[in-house]
Amino acid sequence: MKLTEYLYQQCLRVHNQITGNAARKLTLLIIDEKIKELEQQPYDFNQRIAELRQMKENMDY
Repeated sequence: MKLTEYLYQQCLRVHNQITGNAARKLTLLIIDEKIKELEQQPYDFNQRIAELRQMKENMDY
């Protein structure tokens, strides 16, 4: 096996291990930032904020 192929396989293996947990954490961070952004808006986004918070709670399980 060539070194580059070996490195590719190792990277792919590690990527697959962290993808699920990392993607979940990243999604939760994005939801948090979107909530903060909507809270700063002059318009009423309470329904959307509630939906995002519910989405976040559902992901916590």
